Amino acid sequence: MIEVRDLRFQYQEKERAVLDGVSMTLKDGEYVALIGANGCGKTTLVHHLNALMRPTSGVVSVDGLDTLDDRQVWEIRRRVGMVFQNPENQIVGMTIEEDIAFGPGNLGLPPAEIRRRVASSLELVGLESYGRRVPSALSGGEKRLVAIAGILAMEPRYIIFDEPTSYLDPASRQRVLALIAGLHKRGLGIIHITHNMDDILDVDRVLVMREGKIVRDDRPEIVLSQGDWMRQQGLGMPAATALLWRLKEMGVSVRTDILDFEDACREIAAWKSHPVESVA
Repeated sequence: MIEVRDLRFQYQEKERAVLDGVSMTLKDGEYVALIGANGCGKTTLVHHLNALMRPTSGVVSVDGLDTLDDRQVWEIRRRVGMVFQNPENQIVGMTIEEDIAFGPGNLGLPPAEIRRRVASSLELVGLESYGRRVPSALSGGEKRLVAIAGILAMEPRYIIFDEPTSYLDPASRQRVLALIAGLHKRGLGIIHITHNMDDILDVDRVLVMREGKIVRDDRPEIVLSQGDWMRQQGLGMPAATALLWRLKEMGVSVRTDILDFEDACREIAAWKSHPVESVA
């Protein structure tokens, strides 16, 4: 697993720590969402999980490998892949094939194995015929898929997605979310940073950060349905939950612990069948 114990990180020029005593785990094959208002420390935290950043104090370990041990850094980064918010920041090849081959090539793998990994990764993201294309000719959603393919070619055990659906059209957003769900089913551990609560309805756990600390760690149906508390954190709710909360505030007697639209529709239909004047 990935384990973080009492992690503290502070930039030299800052008076206040960006991360202040963070502890968390990501078990093998687990799907965890990481949410919080802008500036709470989410990205700084995940940069510690594959040794892009090092703790001021505390411990971060990946399958028992300490990120402070320089001898283990490259193996940690192989095991923990990261898909950045802007995919263009991690696309380096002149063609899609060259880009995906970059990571395995740096591992010193034989050419036949590199070709196998490139083909397998392209197939996983649904871009089998895109190998000879140039990255600049791709859409934003396709670039996001290429960035994911480049990580998959390293055969990681965990992947961090930093706002993977930002700036995507609805079709591309659904394609990326379906891919993440499929990778989870294949047994990869996932950490998903997002501001869109509808993207994380099916995760195993939701971690909420505030001012450099993790202030909540629970199942999505418990965390995301707490409307008043979520607002206090500067966060929204899933669309279906927000609708039910608005109805409740208008005096409609409905449950507000529902995340899914179909379940919300059934709840509203049940109320219409047996309406109650008001709720407490």
